[in-house]
Amino acid sequence: MILVDQCVLSQEPGYVVYSTVGSFYIPLVVMFAVYLKIFHVTRARARRNLSKSTKLPSQKQPHVTELVFLIVTAVVAYNVIIIIIIIIIIYVYSAP
Repeated sequence: MILVDQCVLSQEPGYVVYSTVGSFYIPLVVMFAVYLKIFHVTRARARRNLSKSTKLPSQKQPHVTELVFLIVTAVVAYNVIIIIIIIIIIYVYSAP
């Protein structure tokens, strides 16, 4: 007997796994990969520009790349912490 108030589709284990993976874990992996790529590119540019500025000590240039690197690192770290907190909350509330 099927009750009208219950959603039968969302109780099937295959659908639950499919929807969880498709709506959370795949975007999580993609987002983490993009942030990791941004981090590596920013770090490489900061190191390259830092080495250029140390070769020319007569020209005092502001280290904007270091500031950008610091901001991007902070944003990536913040987002990783938020993702970890969300995973912990989902794990705690999904436990029987």
